[in-house]
Amino acid sequence: MVERIRVAVADDDGCALMGLMAVLRRRLPRVVLAWSETTGHGAVRRALDPMNDADILLMDMRMGDMSGLMACRAIRSRDGSLPILAVTAFSLAYYARRAAEAGAQGIVGKNDFDGMDAAIGDILHHQAMGVRLDVSESVSFDSARRAYLRLAGDMEPTVVDLSTREREIVEQYAQANKPAVIARNLGISAGSVKTYLDRAQNRLGLSSRADLVEYWWQRS
Repeated sequence: MVERIRVAVADDDGCALMGLMAVLRRRLPRVVLAWSETTGHGAVRRALDPMNDADILLMDMRMGDMSGLMACRAIRSRDGSLPILAVTAFSLAYYARRAAEAGAQGIVGKNDFDGMDAAIGDILHHQAMGVRLDVSESVSFDSARRAYLRLAGDMEPTVVDLSTREREIVEQYAQANKPAVIARNLGISAGSVKTYLDRAQNRLGLSSRADLVEYWWQRS
């Protein structure tokens, strides 16, 4: 019996997600959908769930609540086993090196289904892939394990502009925890968590929660 490939998909466009899986199933009969998420935070939670049963995660680079790069880094800094294939409808030249730095094992165009088939097989058999951007430039990706060892470690942010409590809450929020979960972890109210997040965002002069998360990751 041919072993199945359990694919997880993170894409903020539900229709595109279903279409992608339909095409993959036609081209790779062994592919089954392990799970799907339409938010970056949801993808991080599912990927880090001990009960996660996916063999590979396809991560869109443009998620609504947080970038695919942030989600990829959040997963890889805490997990060294689930391979991540970055998927984008935009320029590979823009995202390839960034995706490699964020801990992905490869990248492919969202509409390049032949390339997607090959990339999934390449990553599952060889743990990572290389991408040639042009005749003079190529990008090599780490295996999930090597990327994890590179990104893991002391995750205490070096944000000197924030108080200890603000840094603590921003750190947990950047790791895809919702305010209610952070409140439960710290023994405070969800309203207080949101107040601390607002205060940190305003103090740093940032315009959105996504900017706050990116600010933390850049300094972690």
